[in-house]
Amino acid sequence: MEGEPALSVTAEDYSWWRQWRPSWAEAHCVTLVSDATVEDVVDSLRAHAVARVQGIDALYERVVEDWPEDYDPFTAKIGIADIGHGWVLVAEINGYAGVTEA
Repeated sequence: MEGEPALSVTAEDYSWWRQWRPSWAEAHCVTLVSDATVEDVVDSLRAHAVARVQGIDALYERVVEDWPEDYDPFTAKIGIADIGHGWVLVAEINGYAGVTEA
């Protein structure tokens, strides 16, 4: 209809996340960056590679392996992947990468 938004989204549309990965549900961030490479994103975050893992579950295990004793949200481990066509995906579990002042 004319004048109505083409897409109407509610919080309920994203509730599947709580069932799919309940351990991520409390605090996570997934960001898409366009016109970038993995190296561009790593450099802009002033980050460095510490390990390579395959898949979201392996990322979660790597990130939380030292919690709670060694948890520092300002030096959180994140996942960065090239997903093609100039897009990079950043996945973060309970940290502050990209939202803190440099």
